[in-house]
Amino acid sequence: MTLTPDSRSQIRVSKFKISLTLFLLGLTGVFSLLLVPINIPEDTELPLSLPALKVISLIQSSVLLGFVTLIGSNLAPRVKLSTPLIKAFYIKSGVGSIFSKQIRFGVTGGVIAYIISACSLKLAEPFLPPEYLLLNQNPANQIPLITRILYGGIVEELLMRWGLMTFLIWLQWKIFQKGSGKPKYVFYWLGIIVSAAIFGLGHLPVLFSFISQPTIFLIALVMALNMIVGVIAGWLYWRKGLEAAIYAHMTYHIVLFMVSVIVN
Repeated sequence: MTLTPDSRSQIRVSKFKISLTLFLLGLTGVFSLLLVPINIPEDTELPLSLPALKVISLIQSSVLLGFVTLIGSNLAPRVKLSTPLIKAFYIKSGVGSIFSKQIRFGVTGGVIAYIISACSLKLAEPFLPPEYLLLNQNPANQIPLITRILYGGIVEELLMRWGLMTFLIWLQWKIFQKGSGKPKYVFYWLGIIVSAAIFGLGHLPVLFSFISQPTIFLIALVMALNMIVGVIAGWLYWRKGLEAAIYAHMTYHIVLFMVSVIVN
């Protein structure tokens, strides 16, 4: 079927709306980073003032967010990935039913991710260094819940699922299927696993900032714990839409926070 200029315009507008909507949602997470306490030793010499460094960091994060949302908005439709709730909102149809279905799957996925992670951490506890176990008990190391929800739930999902996972699936589809037909299931699973692994790797710098010489076991554990969330969120993105993955990631952080408050 040949697209008319008007239909091409409608497709472009649709992608633009989705990209802009996701970008604006992501900005809430980027700006929530301002709430995260920064502990800098008193004798540290900074190249710029702390407020200036924060502004530069916000600009960098916003540019990256914009780039990623554009990639996802252009590539996701080609590999049958989508944002069903946002689309329903713009066409003003099915919002309630889609939200109800996605929130059920998302909350369930987040709870499952927490249970698996908590059980894995408990089993590994005898083999972990004491300083790692004390990290979450130190208030200075706590990230505000709102930042966990908005940055972890929205921004990280946009970066890892909407951007990276979508790109990985699209790349396999273009190389091995010449960009025709629906991508094979194995492409989705590889995209899910690789993006989850990169998501896990992305959390290692935080580990190294607190523990200078972590064991191989601890590094593998931190990666695995984050990959659990990544794999579940990736599957939800594939099967239920990006919003379901966001709900799952948010739920994971909410449950983690609630349990830590009760326990500590």
